[in-house]
Amino acid sequence: MKKLHYAKLGSEYIQQIEYKKMRNLIEILDELCYGKNQGKVYLLANDDEHNDVYVTERYLELQEIVMKNSGFLCDDIYLQEYDSYEDAYAVALSIKEVSELCYKKDLTQLN
Repeated sequence: MKKLHYAKLGSEYIQQIEYKKMRNLIEILDELCYGKNQGKVYLLANDDEHNDVYVTERYLELQEIVMKNSGFLCDDIYLQEYDSYEDAYAVALSIKEVSELCYKKDLTQLN
């Protein structure tokens, strides 16, 4: 069974929602986000080998990302709500810290 881990803005509780198919995930995103996205920035991430991370305030973009990206066929997906891009991008950066491309390299240290 696949899980969506949902962190609602202002709540410390992480809701785990189980689903079977991609269409079920789209329906869950509809239920959680449709008409409720004013003043929210979403961070959507998966738990595959690439650790894809997306940040947007557009609910429909979440659906597009999920439908077009095979990385969201993995077992664990994370949807988190923030009140600013600054906060969402700070978390996105921390998720990507395992990548060697996360930070600029100081060219003076390479020699």
